[in-house]
Amino acid sequence: MKRIGSLLTAVGFFFSMYSISHQLKPVTPLSEIMAVMNKGNVTIEKWELLEKEKEANITDRNGYEAYVVRIKNQLPHFKWREPAFHDDVIRLTGTHRSHERKLQEKVTIVTYVKNDTYASKLIYQMTGYEWKDELTNDVFSLFSTRTYGLFSKTPSFYTCVTGKKSDTMEFALSVEAKSIMKQLGAKYVESLEEPSFVSLSAYNKQWEPAITTNGKKMNVQIALRNESSTNSTHVLIGTPILLDEY
Repeated sequence: MKRIGSLLTAVGFFFSMYSISHQLKPVTPLSEIMAVMNKGNVTIEKWELLEKEKEANITDRNGYEAYVVRIKNQLPHFKWREPAFHDDVIRLTGTHRSHERKLQEKVTIVTYVKNDTYASKLIYQMTGYEWKDELTNDVFSLFSTRTYGLFSKTPSFYTCVTGKKSDTMEFALSVEAKSIMKQLGAKYVESLEEPSFVSLSAYNKQWEPAITTNGKKMNVQIALRNESSTNSTHVLIGTPILLDEY
């Protein structure tokens, strides 16, 4: 009995560490981005965590239908739309809104059909429109649980936060962007600068994943735009790339 108890303890420890390791990948950047936003007195307008699996499954019609049933069974509280067909692509979407946490979850199964072969891509997206530190653990736990339950392989993670500062930046936008970059522990890669807009790409070796641009790794994008009509500055920070248009 002691051996069985030890084995169960070891298994439980393994899965808890697995969950934590998966949880840290996408949410560590989110936590650090939020801290920088708060320090800069930026009002959070929206934040997103997104993960996707390139090829969730490649099968036939029966296999595809079984896959859809499995995903739906894992998300019994989600509301599912009728499948949308466009050419050889089937798009199936389910959503769930949590009023207590003020979160919206969205799952999309995109399936490409060719010669009776079905190749599906799974996308999970969590969106919030405000950020409260006391809900951090609940949000991260939910995201980690979804990751573990939905994806059979290691998915790609994306993080994006948008906000607004009630006045225009005190210094040049390029200076502000580089200040944010340094606070995030990232190194400069490249940037696009205009009088009222700047987009900066950087690399933080502690964050995953990364993409390559002009032969260099990057996994942080920062965009700042001054709006003279409202005397405000829009701030977008994402990893490895921005999800929203800027």
